[in-house]
Amino acid sequence: YGYSKKLACGTGDEASSIDKSDSGGILARVFRQLQEFWDSLSVSFNDPRVRLPAKERITEKGLFQWLAKAMPDCVVHLATPSDRDSFMDTHPGKAKLVFLTEKQGVPPKLKGLSMDFQERLSVAVVNIRSAPQLFATFVQHIPGGAGAVSLPAFFDVQSEEIAVKRGPELRPYLVAVINSFQSSQRRPKFEELTLDMYTTGMCSSQDSQFCLLVVFPSEDEARLQRRSKPFMDISHQLKRKETDPLRLVYIVLGESDGDRGNLAQKLRNLLSASNCTREAGTSVVLWRPKRKRFEKFHGDPSSIPEEV
Repeated sequence: YGYSKKLACGTGDEASSIDKSDSGGILARVFRQLQEFWDSLSVSFNDPRVRLPAKERITEKGLFQWLAKAMPDCVVHLATPSDRDSFMDTHPGKAKLVFLTEKQGVPPKLKGLSMDFQERLSVAVVNIRSAPQLFATFVQHIPGGAGAVSLPAFFDVQSEEIAVKRGPELRPYLVAVINSFQSSQRRPKFEELTLDMYTTGMCSSQDSQFCLLVVFPSEDEARLQRRSKPFMDISHQLKRKETDPLRLVYIVLGESDGDRGNLAQKLRNLLSASNCTREAGTSVVLWRPKRKRFEKFHGDPSSIPEEV
């Protein structure tokens, strides 16, 4: 990282630089801690009257271990499903990566990169030893499961792909993940059909556009499916431009009152005719409100773009 000189940001970093002279900065705190460590190192070696106990002697391994602990980071440690859901739902405008590991702690290089990219990337860590069940949820789609994954590795939340990257590969990999996420954010995607949107004309009885409506039986199911790669692929294949005459919307059942409950009441004829109920699970309906016509899809969701 070049601690002895001014640091200029590289490709993909924020358009600024960090100077050691910034006494309130994060790196400044590291410099002060390094200076204190160096002072104690100099005293122990140069003053024969001052010797550290054998178990506290300064070693190269000890120095790296100390640096790994002292270095600041922007990494979230996940241990429970609640931790995972909170991480997934927080900062929707950022790309997300999960560091899968079997060791305690986070590599210093990843810590530094998490700070560099903190405005555009959220990084979490899951340990297979301390949270095996949670770890399994990130690799369940991999043939062979957790045993088939070479650790440490990264789980790209957006693409649901596993990648093994180390050393000089890390920065380009993180930049690629961020760029891919930002590109996907510019594409049309599903949005929740709210009561306000409906009352102002979207997918109402006078709307002549086609509406591809996904009906989720619960908020938990909606949260899970909205993050899935098949769900995102459908939106990208069906609507490539905002001007395409197709609305991609979803609703969530299960609330008898509030805006969601009131919207379900307004759509009760459609939901009843298409048998879109909580018991039926997630349902997909192609609907043209003004013509009062609809078609419900069955089978593999990946076939929806071709049928549409």
